[in-house]
Amino acid sequence: MPVPRSSFDIEPARVELERGARACYLRGLALNPAMHGEVVIHLAVGPNGEVASASVDSVDGVSAAVADCTASVFRRSSFPPPAGGGMRGKVHVTLLRATAVP
Repeated sequence: MPVPRSSFDIEPARVELERGARACYLRGLALNPAMHGEVVIHLAVGPNGEVASASVDSVDGVSAAVADCTASVFRRSSFPPPAGGGMRGKVHVTLLRATAVP
């Protein structure tokens, strides 16, 4: 019998998370202008929407400092209470340098 999955909506916090992750990335770009890649955050959210934990699960192409900073952005966040109680999952954060389109 399948285990029911709780419904979880990251959208209400998305803008703040993106802003924070982008700030981390821009600090990293100052040290390495060619840096780009992905950070995967392991996220645990409690039944009231509070972040119980947020840690770096994996990193590809960005520095450890950028990855740790991004995890701290998630730790400072809060979310709407997940339906069915707390939730655990992975969030993929892609960090790319914007380029001008001619």
